[in-house]
Amino acid sequence: MNDRALGNQPTIDICESAIEPADQDEISWRDRAACRDLDTSLFFPDEGDYVGVEKAKQFCAACPVSWECFSYAVWTNPSAGIWGGTTPDERRRFRRLL
Repeated sequence: MNDRALGNQPTIDICESAIEPADQDEISWRDRAACRDLDTSLFFPDEGDYVGVEKAKQFCAACPVSWECFSYAVWTNPSAGIWGGTTPDERRRFRRLL
C-alpha cells in the first residue's frame, strides 16, 4: 500500500547539501550550473513577463544541477527569480507541503 492510501503525504527529498558550502576538494553545484556564465537578468524577469519566465524555466530544465538549485531556493527562500525552474510562488506552494 502506498503512502497516499494511508493518508500520509509522500516524502519529499530536499537536497540539504545544496545549502552547505562544498568541501575544499569538491566542486560546488553552483560551479556546475548551466547558467553560471549567463546574464542573471534572464532569471529575474519582470513581473508579468510570462515569456521571460518560460524561457528561464526551459533553460533550467536542461541544467544538470537544477535539483540542487531548487533545493537551495526552498531552504533559503529568495523572494525573486527563477531558481531550479520554479518561481517564488511555486516555491511558496511547495514549502507548504513540507
